[in-house]
Amino acid sequence: MAANWLVTEIEGADEGSVKLLPSSDAAQDYITARIADGAPPERLRLFNADDIPFGVAYQPIVTIGTDGPKAPSPGAAPKNGANAANEAVPAATGEPAGTKDGVRLSSMFNTD
Repeated sequence: MAANWLVTEIEGADEGSVKLLPSSDAAQDYITARIADGAPPERLRLFNADDIPFGVAYQPIVTIGTDGPKAPSPGAAPKNGANAANEAVPAATGEPAGTKDGVRLSSMFNTD
């Protein structure tokens, strides 16, 4: 990881700027130029900074629209070829009910 030089310039209570420079010589030249352009030296700060690697991870959250099928209420009659014990009954294709191309699907999906 390479060291960087960070120059900050405070321009007001909630305003400022940050400049990231690759070397101390570049930082010195930048500060010299800012002072020559009229920036007050007390508003400038110089920091030596190292890059710190970090990772970002997330899990997608999937929601099903409210216009889709509703979950069955407790005690409702079984659907999609399930028997009273909620066991899959073979469909005409030879696959168990609720299965399409060897993948078991939620009862929310129509496999016909």
